[in-house]
Amino acid sequence: MPVSFGLVYPLWTFAADGGALLERAVGEVGIDHVTVPAITGPVTAFRPVAAPDAPYFHSDGGWHYPPEARCYGGLTPRPPRARWQGTADPLARLATLVERLGIALVLRVDLRAVTPLATAAPHLALRNAWGQECTEAGLCAVGVETRDWLRAALEDLQRYQPARLELGDWRVDVSAHPVMSPQRWSSNVAELGALCFCPSCRAVASEHGLDVEVLARNVRSAVAAWCAGAPNRDVPLPEGVVAYREVRRAAVAAWLRGLLDIHAAAPGYVLTPWGSGQPPGLLPDRSVLRLDGEQSDLFAPSVLRHLEGALAMVAGVCIPLPRPAVTTGEELVVGLRTLAQRTTWIEFEGLDEAAAEALIWLRQAVRYARREQ
Repeated sequence: MPVSFGLVYPLWTFAADGGALLERAVGEVGIDHVTVPAITGPVTAFRPVAAPDAPYFHSDGGWHYPPEARCYGGLTPRPPRARWQGTADPLARLATLVERLGIALVLRVDLRAVTPLATAAPHLALRNAWGQECTEAGLCAVGVETRDWLRAALEDLQRYQPARLELGDWRVDVSAHPVMSPQRWSSNVAELGALCFCPSCRAVASEHGLDVEVLARNVRSAVAAWCAGAPNRDVPLPEGVVAYREVRRAAVAAWLRGLLDIHAAAPGYVLTPWGSGQPPGLLPDRSVLRLDGEQSDLFAPSVLRHLEGALAMVAGVCIPLPRPAVTTGEELVVGLRTLAQRTTWIEFEGLDEAAAEALIWLRQAVRYARREQ
C-alpha cells in the first residue's frame, strides 16, 4: 500500500503565513494530508523562517477554534478557548484551503494536555499517592468525565469534516515533575510519583481486587526511603504497581476503542511518544509513534533497527524536522527510505520551526521514498 505523507501544520502558523508553507509543501513535496492541532496544551514556538516578522508564539492552549456550546451540554466549566485567535475561526478557513488543495484533513486533539481545563476543574486532574491534584500533568486518562469531554470534543470537530482524528498522549500515568527534578534521576521514583490515585483510578483497581489504600501507602513509603538513601540508589517498585497500571490501561483501551469506532467516517488514532517506557500505545493498531525531536541521532542505523519492531505494530509514525533530530538532507533521505518500507502513514512535524533548507530536504526524501515503493 502506498505511504501517505503528511505535514503537521499548526493553526498559529497558518494565521502567520496565510497558508504559504502548506501550499509550498503540497506543490513541491506532494503531501497527501495535513494534520492540524485543534486542541492542545501549552504551546511555545519560535519560527524565524515561517514567520520572520513575528517568530515567537505562545499560547496557554485549549480549543484553537470556537467550540460549539451544544456539544458540551452538562459539562463544566466551558471549554477554554485559546486566546490568540480572538473571535475568528482559523480552523474553518484552513479546512477550506485544504479542500481546495485536494488533500486530507487530520485533526489532532491533545485533550489531556489542556492544563487550563485541569486548573479550572482540578477534580479532573491526576492525583498522586499523597492525595494532591497535579493539574500541570493534565487530565486523568481513566476519569469518567475525561471521556465525556473527549466524546464531546470529537463530536464538535465533525463539522470540519476530518478524514482522520489523532488523539494526543493517552498513557495512563504522566509525570508532572519539572525537567530538572531530582526524581528524574530515578526511573522508579519518577514512575511512583506519576501514578494517579484519583477516585476513578481507585474504583477501577478495586473492581479488580487490588487494595488501593495499601498500595498508595507503600508508594509513599518507597519514595520516602529513596529520599533517605544515597542519591544514586534506586528503589524497587512496590508489589502491585504493575498490576495497578495494567488494569487501568486495559480499562482506558476498552472505552477508547469503543469511542473511536463511533466515528467510522473519520478513523481515530492515538499519538504515542516512542521510547516512553510503555508499549506502543494503548491500541497498537490505532497508534502513531511520535519520535523524539530532541534526539540527535534519530536516524542512526542502531536507532532505526530498534524502531523496526515498534513500527510492525502501529499504524504510522510522526517525524520531527527541526534540529537536532534532522541536521542534513542525506540523513532524512536515508531514514525516510527505511521508514517508508515499514509503515503506511508518515507525517512530519516542526517544518515551521526547522531550518530553511528543510523543505528541500523533505522534497528529496519523499521523492526517493516514493520511487522505491
